[in-house]
Amino acid sequence: MIKIIFLDIDGVLIPIGSNGFNMRNVDNLNELIRKTGAKIVITSDWKRNHDFEFVKKILFDNGVNGEIIDITSNYTIKESDLIKVPRGTEIEEWIKNYNSFDGENFKAVINYVILDDRSDFLLHQSEHFVKIDPTKGLDGKSLKESIEIFKKEYIL
Repeated sequence: MIKIIFLDIDGVLIPIGSNGFNMRNVDNLNELIRKTGAKIVITSDWKRNHDFEFVKKILFDNGVNGEIIDITSNYTIKESDLIKVPRGTEIEEWIKNYNSFDGENFKAVINYVILDDRSDFLLHQSEHFVKIDPTKGLDGKSLKESIEIFKKEYIL
């Protein structure tokens, strides 16, 4: 049983107009991880141009302390980077692929939070979505909202 933070980077850890990672935003992410035990899955567009290990290293180099376990797939329509499938679909597929039972071991996402400044998610994901103000990033208000989502019990 696992809790997941589906993490965008630009607008969440790197506010618009900033020169890089905002340490207050990174500290808030680390606080969320510390209080909830959640693991990170990257949903950021960074995955379109960089592999998982590169993105993971950049996050660690900029102070992220949590366990980064995976990256969602990139889905496009008709092989066009201009027409993108909603991130919510990529998240839905990731959860579906993660949840499994091999006869002995049961793996399941028991709760999750989506941290993003964009709103391209599926309707049933709205109760897990924290809309980040891209000019502020992951601020104290967003941190509190995320913690509250993790306090709720869901059957996924």
